[in-house]
Amino acid sequence: MGNWVEKRYRYLLWSIVGLGALARLVWIVRRGEFDPMPVESQQVAVTLVREGRFADPFLAVTGATAHVGPATVWPTAIAYRLFGIETPLAEVALQLVAVLLSMSCVLLAARLMRAAGAGAVACLGAAALACFVPLQISIEIVEMRVWEGMLAACLLLFALGLIIEADKAIPSGKRLAAIGAIVALCLFVNQAAGLGAGGAFALLLVRRVPPRRWVAPVLGFVVALTLTAGPWAMRNAQELGRPIPFRDNLGLELALANNDYMARTDDRHRTFMEMLDRIHPMKPAGLAALRRSGGEVAYYDQLKEQVIGWIGTHPADFARLSLVRASDIFFPPAWYWTFWGEGAKAVGPRQALTWAISALALLSLATLAWRRRSHAYVAVALPLAMLPYVLVQPVFRYRYLIATLLVFVACDGLMRLIAWLRSRPAMRIGLRDELVAAE
Repeated sequence: MGNWVEKRYRYLLWSIVGLGALARLVWIVRRGEFDPMPVESQQVAVTLVREGRFADPFLAVTGATAHVGPATVWPTAIAYRLFGIETPLAEVALQLVAVLLSMSCVLLAARLMRAAGAGAVACLGAAALACFVPLQISIEIVEMRVWEGMLAACLLLFALGLIIEADKAIPSGKRLAAIGAIVALCLFVNQAAGLGAGGAFALLLVRRVPPRRWVAPVLGFVVALTLTAGPWAMRNAQELGRPIPFRDNLGLELALANNDYMARTDDRHRTFMEMLDRIHPMKPAGLAALRRSGGEVAYYDQLKEQVIGWIGTHPADFARLSLVRASDIFFPPAWYWTFWGEGAKAVGPRQALTWAISALALLSLATLAWRRRSHAYVAVALPLAMLPYVLVQPVFRYRYLIATLLVFVACDGLMRLIAWLRSRPAMRIGLRDELVAAE
């Protein structure tokens, strides 16, 4: 059975991915909703196409922004330029790109885990689970079509695959420089993805590359980051008065998640939605506060100063909230599936399967990271990629960055466990034969 699957692995994998893409296309057609999603990134794309300005993310005229990065906005802007602003055709195009990216995540995760030594059956099972079990399909196709999360997940998986492959032999300077450039691109597109990829890359350098050869990877990273983040930082210095290299909304994200209301509540979902109403500029009260503060940068600086002060006086509450959010990433509560009030179907089974996948993946990494270098890179990248989200507001789509990888790690661990259990009787028989022979 194993040999048969190995011989036909590529054909079976592409068949599963093709059917997964088809299933998502059927879901799009059956859903039949092609309205725009009026969130910050989409609003900036509208302004960019209409006026040529990277501005106005909050359903109102608020001026230049770095609330979202260019990698988040440009795909939507290109679709609106080609097919019309907020037209059904443009929204369909964005959903098709989302399907392409979600299936690319599956292929890249399979490539990564095969490089890490996972068997064909494990990878095919993981691909089937990721493609056919709708744990978060609405996030993939609806929400993520206007955010950078799936692109970031693809880049993170690609970078990890390159790192694991490079570990098998001492890599050349050119290869290290190329990996450094990919890590920089991860960082520019999504800082959490960059942190995860960067941690794994640093581990590769420490383990496999003498310090005298670190110049090439560092240079590759610096050059790529300069070429991507440099022009953006210069634009922000001119438009916003500060050379912001990525985004400026950290103060807002921290303030939404860390405050007296969230520390004392028994209903985190309700309280978080109330915090959005109080301070987020997409809401009237938050927009008014932003304008009173003198603009986006000043408002976010004010929020950052307040939340840093709160953390300083409430370190225990901050630590507890961070631990709760860390748990939510791997074991999300049921309300994550109905975050904005929609009636999601089969929340109980989806939650149970998500929890099982996370538990098995974490146990697998805890067991294998000490024995297999390839799994150590994944074990470093996963928590680092989630670390920024542990500190800020709870949003389900944030975990998509590692969701597909968790499925593959879980299936790899399960197949290794099954193989180990099957080997135990043979081990006992072998031991018994040795004892008999000794007598």
